[in-house]
Amino acid sequence: MKQLTFAILAFLSVGSYAEERLFIGTYTEGFEWSYFIKCGSSEKLWIEYSPAVLELKKALENDGVRFSYHLGDLNPMVPVKLKGNLSKEGKWGHLGQYKHQLNVTQYISHGSAAGAECKI
Repeated sequence: MKQLTFAILAFLSVGSYAEERLFIGTYTEGFEWSYFIKCGSSEKLWIEYSPAVLELKKALENDGVRFSYHLGDLNPMVPVKLKGNLSKEGKWGHLGQYKHQLNVTQYISHGSAAGAECKI
């Protein structure tokens, strides 16, 4: 029975995301939120922590980018280039307030180079 349950959960997890692709836009995080906005869009995509997001956070920290986690504080929007999978429509993130989740599988870059690609 445990094997069947695991197989069903694995199938549902894989079926929840589109194929992997490149995402260029801006990233920010704060008190109970972490999201990405794709270039040319206004939709906020929930970002769940993954090894690739932790790599992004470390790179930002090394460049002096700091986020506040105090309720109500505004934080910087950082240009980023990532690889990942977009979820199917649903209720994602804190209190289900996001229509999609971006499952980040690879951190590529951040800063002005990623920002310049947004303008192309």
